[in-house]
Amino acid sequence: MKFFNLIPYYFAWHYTKSLVAFVYLLSDMLQFVCNFFSIKSLFFNLFAPLKKLNENDTTDIHDHESNFSIIMGTIAMITLRSLVIILGIFVWCLVLFFGIISFFVWLFLPFILLLAFVLAAASLFKIQNIGDIELSILQSKSTAVILSIDKFKILIS
Repeated sequence: MKFFNLIPYYFAWHYTKSLVAFVYLLSDMLQFVCNFFSIKSLFFNLFAPLKKLNENDTTDIHDHESNFSIIMGTIAMITLRSLVIILGIFVWCLVLFFGIISFFVWLFLPFILLLAFVLAAASLFKIQNIGDIELSILQSKSTAVILSIDKFKILIS
């Protein structure tokens, strides 16, 4: 009997403290993705040179090989950083999407669990022999669900 006294406490925890903790966890995960891909720092340093490793600083402005390598290095750097930023934003959106879906699943989880227990208890006590596989809802004075799996028929009223 003491088990049934825990049910209101569980529901109170499930819909108060755990929801707040879930929101904090989701915000931490989103912040982790931003920090992992360094979205903010890559965005602010998008046009900064990657590395300036010059062995000799006496570069001539008319040296076309040097100018071409600087231009191609800058284009490659901007492209690479842009791709990492786009990938980071995509992963951030995925984490947000699955976090929102998980939030709504968490809201209905106690009712899904309760439905599973009711279906399990009903299947223990109301099993009849039938040969077909079918799932149908019959409308009469009371709604009855008949779930037939292989040779067993479960009647839930």
